[in-house]
Amino acid sequence: MYDLVIITAQDGTMLFCNQAAKKSIYNNTRRKRDTLRSALYDGIKAAVARGEGECEFFDEMEGKWSLIKTSLMQWGDDENAYINSCTDITLRRKRENELRQAIDTDFLTGVLSRNAGMKRLEQELASL
Repeated sequence: MYDLVIITAQDGTMLFCNQAAKKSIYNNTRRKRDTLRSALYDGIKAAVARGEGECEFFDEMEGKWSLIKTSLMQWGDDENAYINSCTDITLRRKRENELRQAIDTDFLTGVLSRNAGMKRLEQELASL
């Protein structure tokens, strides 16, 4: 579990980052660091563009899910900045998928439950 905190200017320039963010960003190879930074900024930009304060993204290199929360704050006298936090939610996503699978299948036979079977049938019929 990690909680990265990064403060960025509106143009994306990093103004501050906590120790967890420094460790994550600077202890990786340049290629991985650039990919992580790009994924983080893309997630933040997507959330801001949609007017949302949070979004989830999957880091393919690490195989981890992250929750990014962002909000606008005043930085200095006349500058605005984004405060961004990034939390590892991989375990939560794994548990959600396990619950979803448990709901959709019979644990003894592995066969789809009635509700899951009906949903799948409706999806197949709708695609015809």
